[in-house]
Amino acid sequence: MSKNLRDHKIARFYGRKPLSGSRLAVGVLTVGLCGCSVLSGGGLPSGRSGQPAPSHVSAPSSPTAAATLSPRAVNVSALKRIPAKPALCRQPPRRVNHFRAPMKRSSWKMLAVDNDDTYSSPKQVSVAADGTLWALYDKFSSDGVAVDRLRRWNGEAWQTFDVPPSPIMSTEQFYGESPVDIAMVVTSAQQVHVFNVVEYPRDSPLTVTLGTVVHTFNAGRWRSDILSGTHSTHVNDSWGDPVSADGSWVRLFGRVLRWDGSSWQLHTLTTPDPDFPTDGTAVFSDDEAEPWAVVSWAKVLRRESSGWREIGLPAPGLPSPREFPGYEITYTLEHIRDVVALDADDVWAVGEVGMSNEEHEGNGPIRSLALHWDGDSWSCHWGPKNDLSLEGAEPDLEHAEPDGAGGMWVTGHHQLRCPWCFMSRTELLHLSEGRWTREQLPVPDGCKAEVTALVQRPASQEVYAVGNIYSPDGGKETCRDFPAQRAAIWRTG
Repeated sequence: MSKNLRDHKIARFYGRKPLSGSRLAVGVLTVGLCGCSVLSGGGLPSGRSGQPAPSHVSAPSSPTAAATLSPRAVNVSALKRIPAKPALCRQPPRRVNHFRAPMKRSSWKMLAVDNDDTYSSPKQVSVAADGTLWALYDKFSSDGVAVDRLRRWNGEAWQTFDVPPSPIMSTEQFYGESPVDIAMVVTSAQQVHVFNVVEYPRDSPLTVTLGTVVHTFNAGRWRSDILSGTHSTHVNDSWGDPVSADGSWVRLFGRVLRWDGSSWQLHTLTTPDPDFPTDGTAVFSDDEAEPWAVVSWAKVLRRESSGWREIGLPAPGLPSPREFPGYEITYTLEHIRDVVALDADDVWAVGEVGMSNEEHEGNGPIRSLALHWDGDSWSCHWGPKNDLSLEGAEPDLEHAEPDGAGGMWVTGHHQLRCPWCFMSRTELLHLSEGRWTREQLPVPDGCKAEVTALVQRPASQEVYAVGNIYSPDGGKETCRDFPAQRAAIWRTG
C-alpha cells in the first residue's frame, strides 16, 4: 500500500486526531464539591509566597521586534532499520481480551471539580517536577481577538495567563495574527515555553509559509523569540498538525527540538528510508536516556547515541472471514496512540487497529492493541473487537504513563451506546509486576468519568488524570449536581 493511500485511509478512520488527545473542559476551580478536596498537606510548592495571586493575568502587548533564537544542531546518523519481529500480529477470535483483569479498589483521589465550563478543549496538559499542573488552550475570543491562554494549578487554585501575540515575523512587518497551532514544554513550576506556529504573507494562493515563535513564560514575565531554521512551505494549507510536544521534546515540521535544561537542541528524524514520513503528530516516551517516539500514526523510533533508529512494528493480521459474515475485511491499519519506555527491554506501544474494505472505507470495526518490546522482539496483546464503529468513535486504549514503580497506567475508554452520546466512560488499567488490574475513578453518585490526559509527575509515583465528570443521561435522572460536563482532576501515588 502506498504511503499516500495509507495516510488517506488512516485519516478516514481516525479523523486525524492527535495521538495524545485532550478535550478537557476547565473552568474556575471550586474545591470541596461532592466531597472533593486538595490532598492533605498539599499547600503551595516550596519557595512560593502564600499571598493570593490574580486569577487572570493579561499578556503585555507584542514587541515591535523580537530576538532570533537559533537552536543548536545535533549531528545524527541514518541508522539502519530493525525489521519487525515477528512480521505479523495474528488476530485471535473476536471475543479474546488480553486486558480482562480483576477490578481493584481505587487508589485514585479526586482533587477538584470545576463549577462551570468556561474553558474547554486544552491543546495540552503537563506537570512540573514539583507537582504544578499546566494546561494550554488556543483561540479564545477576547474582545473579538483570538487569544491563546496558559493555566497553572498549584494544588489549591488555577491562575490564567494570556499568551502574547506573535511579534513581527518578516521584513514586510507581518504580525502573527493567524496562529495555526500551539504546543508547550514545561521546564519548572515557574517556566513554560509555548510554541506558536503562524502564517507568513502568501506569495501564492496555492501555498502557505509557516514560521514559529517561542513565547517563554518565566517567573511571571513573557519573552518572545523567533525560532530560526524552522520555516516550512506547504501546498493548499495541507500542513496537518505542524507542532506537537511531549515532555521535553517538540516535533516541528518533521524536525525535533529538545530542551536540555538551558537551550534548545535541533534533531532531525533521519532514517535510511527516503520516504519515511515525519509530518504526523509525534509522541515521546519519558525516558530521557533512551527515548522512543511514534510519528505518522504507526512508525516507532528509538533514540540512540548517534541518531534515531526505526524499530519495525508487526503488521496486524486480518480477522477470520467467519468473524464478520457478510462484511469482507481486506485491510488493517495500526494507529499507535502512546509509547512508554519502562526500561530498554520493557517498552509498550498502545493504540488500536482499524479494519475495513474499499467499499466501506473509514467505517469498520476497531480493535485495541498493545505491543510489548522485550529488547529483541514484539509480543501482541489484543482487546475484544468493537461493533462496527461510527466515524470518530473513541479507541479503547489511548494514554499511557509510567507509574514510577516499574509499571504503567493506561486509559481504557468505553464508548457510550446512545443516540446523543459523544462521551466515553474511562477506567484505568494498571500493569504492575506483569499483572493487569483495573480501577475506577471516584465520582459523585450517578456520574461517569472521562479521562482526556494522563501525566506523570517527573521522578515520582504521582500520576494525574484530567478529564470530565458528566451525567450519562444529560442530568435528567443521575449526577443531578452536575447536569453538564465539568472538568475534574484526579491523582494517585
